[in-house]
Amino acid sequence: MKCNINPKRIGSRIYKNHKTVPDTYSRSTMSIEFLITIFKALQKDFIAILYTEEPLRGMRNDEIALLNLEIKKAMEAINRIQKELTLTQTLVDFQKPHY
Repeated sequence: MKCNINPKRIGSRIYKNHKTVPDTYSRSTMSIEFLITIFKALQKDFIAILYTEEPLRGMRNDEIALLNLEIKKAMEAINRIQKELTLTQTLVDFQKPHY
């Protein structure tokens, strides 16, 4: 995808000197805040593309399915522990001397 915005214009939109704009492309990492600034400057949300185009959307759906499975397992563990706690509390109450 070609963008017809020159480095000076991009620099002004991302609050950087136009001479340092090319350095942006050679970075190995950058903050999400800076990426969002770039997205706004170019008027394009590149992260949205990752989550709406195939096969990436399928990958996202797979991730969601795995997370839902983990949530289900955690909820089952919580329910089991709550039952054990209730039984333990009942046992403690039963063992208390009654006057």
